[in-house]
Amino acid sequence: MIKNPDGSRSAAYGGLTTCGSVWACPVCAAKIATRRADDLATVMRCVDGLGGTAFLLTLTMRHDRLDRLGLARDDRARRNLLEERRADRGVAEANGWQVDERAAEAEEIELASIKAREGCWDVLGYAWSATTSGATWQKDTALFGGLLGWARAVEVTWGERNGWHVHVHVLLCFGEQVSADTAAASIGARMFGRWLRALQRRGYSASEDHGWDLRRVQLGDGDLADYFVKMAHEVTSGHRKDARSRGGLTPMQLLGTAADTYEVGAMARWWEWEAASEGRRQLTWSTGHRDLRTLAGLGREATDEEIAADDQEPDVRLALSRATWSALRRTNSPTVLLTVAEKHGLAGARAWLASRGLGWTEARVAARDHPAAPPDD
Repeated sequence: MIKNPDGSRSAAYGGLTTCGSVWACPVCAAKIATRRADDLATVMRCVDGLGGTAFLLTLTMRHDRLDRLGLARDDRARRNLLEERRADRGVAEANGWQVDERAAEAEEIELASIKAREGCWDVLGYAWSATTSGATWQKDTALFGGLLGWARAVEVTWGERNGWHVHVHVLLCFGEQVSADTAAASIGARMFGRWLRALQRRGYSASEDHGWDLRRVQLGDGDLADYFVKMAHEVTSGHRKDARSRGGLTPMQLLGTAADTYEVGAMARWWEWEAASEGRRQLTWSTGHRDLRTLAGLGREATDEEIAADDQEPDVRLALSRATWSALRRTNSPTVLLTVAEKHGLAGARAWLASRGLGWTEARVAARDHPAAPPDD
């Protein structure tokens, strides 16, 4: 268990085989989001130290209950391949080279079939690419001391009334100090305009009044590390937040509902989520000369699988026997124990285990470079 700068606790299991899924595994998702939050906190401290400004931009899209979430991984790979072949045929035809017309027609029919099954998530990717390309975008990046870079996170919730709600939170970092009103009236408004037009080209839309929001990331008066971590978690930790939409559920809440009820609709939504989310990235960064990770000295970005497999050194910990772990799994209680530990400390975890006749041993923690926080008993 680790004590966070804000006084809260983060509990996790170590020594387990990991899957590395940021979308479908509560344990791996928590570890991955925490590392991403640390990276973002480092970036934001760097931007602040350079005298720059950071903004959080949210872009949304209209959706209804009949909209699909998105293509499965294999379909996305096949679509991309067919689109590459279409581009190659265009080059061949422009140069007067021979093209197999029958094969080309078959591939166009297949591509059209796949694209007809695209959902909100697929359209979102297209809209973001359109938002960050073109002459106007290039002009925007030169304003306010120049765009240092961006980091984009995808968040998804599901609502009984309007189905899948897929949207993005974007950290925009500029080299000079600028107010939120100025940035919103210029860059924010133009980015939303490109976003809206791209959605419309794919048969979607967004509310001009409520489809976007841009606000400046304000620095705290004291605990800057605590503030940066909170802001970073707002960008990355969609799986830990309560869904804000009316009647909405986060994917992890969908998983809980499906596991608790086995209701047909809940199971179908979870299976759709598993298929559509597989292989997609939760957090993406700008690259090239606007690489925020390079700016902040972060180096190579670890993969989700690498982060999930890396056990962070805890402040305090308990060792569970194989029998105890088997009992926890048999009763679907591993996450319950983590919740107890985060709320009530190791004393609460011990009491919870003892009340169920489950054993543990005190585990020694390796020496740290700094004094460890004492157990909160």
